[in-house]
Amino acid sequence: AKSIGGLYAASLLQMPSYALYIVAVVPYAAMVTDPRDFAKAQSLINAMPTVGAVITGLIGGRLLDILPVSQVLYIAAAVSCLGTVLALLGTRKAPDKGEQEQI
Repeated sequence: AKSIGGLYAASLLQMPSYALYIVAVVPYAAMVTDPRDFAKAQSLINAMPTVGAVITGLIGGRLLDILPVSQVLYIAAAVSCLGTVLALLGTRKAPDKGEQEQI
């Protein structure tokens, strides 16, 4: 952000995006998770953003100590692209409604 107002705006936009994310991920987890593992799946869904933020802060801070900001941004963009590809490859298709009733 080029100004503190832009930083505040970006921070405020995280609230509705998290609200949309959590509303979508709960039914998805229910569809692709064994009912015995649903509580574990819900715990992981809620814990991973926090764990990711802590790890990112530690690694990003260390990178900023040894590299210029522009290089750290390129690394962050590359890791984000890699994470997107891995998430898309690791996501299972939710079963159709007819398949759910048979399970």
